[in-house]
Amino acid sequence: MGITLSISPHGRLFVEHAVDNAALDDVLSKRLEQAFAQDPAQGILHLATRQLQANLPLDFAFARDFGARYLTRLCHTPEIAATTELPPVPVPSAEKLAAIARLLPRAASLKLQSRQRQQSSKQCRSLGLASPHFPASTN
Repeated sequence: MGITLSISPHGRLFVEHAVDNAALDDVLSKRLEQAFAQDPAQGILHLATRQLQANLPLDFAFARDFGARYLTRLCHTPEIAATTELPPVPVPSAEKLAAIARLLPRAASLKLQSRQRQQSSKQCRSLGLASPHFPASTN
């Protein structure tokens, strides 16, 4: 069983178990669950620093990229070096957020289609038939 990153109606990020999500390895899943259990900000920081190169499902990759962009922008703000309070980072425009939101269902749909094709191909191979989705292997 895999985990997924969800958002509550109040806007709080949390990790929950999901049957249909790609399974991460147990160690990574546990680390992500612990980080997000502490605080959503801690979870995003963990993704943007510790899991920067990890191959993650779309939901965690989106949060990681968001956190990485925030940290990059923060590091390129010279006027904060001598201050104790951090300035707010501008929120992306509504158009940009809408464009990202439109991509998420498509990516999830593509992932599901890919899984269905792989399953169909496995079934064809087990019956000794050529797969309609992938060319016959030569091994």
